[in-house]
Amino acid sequence: MERLKHQNRSFNRSNELQKHLESIGLTDTPQNNKFIREHLLDVGKQVTPDNRVWVPSVIEGPKGKLKVESTWKVLDNGKSYLSTIKFIPMEKK
Repeated sequence: MERLKHQNRSFNRSNELQKHLESIGLTDTPQNNKFIREHLLDVGKQVTPDNRVWVPSVIEGPKGKLKVESTWKVLDNGKSYLSTIKFIPMEKK
């Protein structure tokens, strides 16, 4: 039962992230997925053991921007591993 609850939470969270991305015009396409992936990889390159929790960044789509807060685990080999991500809508100016 706990496994089902966890899967349901993950499903709902995934849908929430998708809605945030679509709100700024980043629909689920290979090009947009690559853009998002590259953004996160660039953020990961700046992560250290001292600044790995809720690292702020901004991702911009054709219809707006999202604040991105990501948490990373720094592996023994020094590489950063994305563990958690939040998208926060930004007010349009």
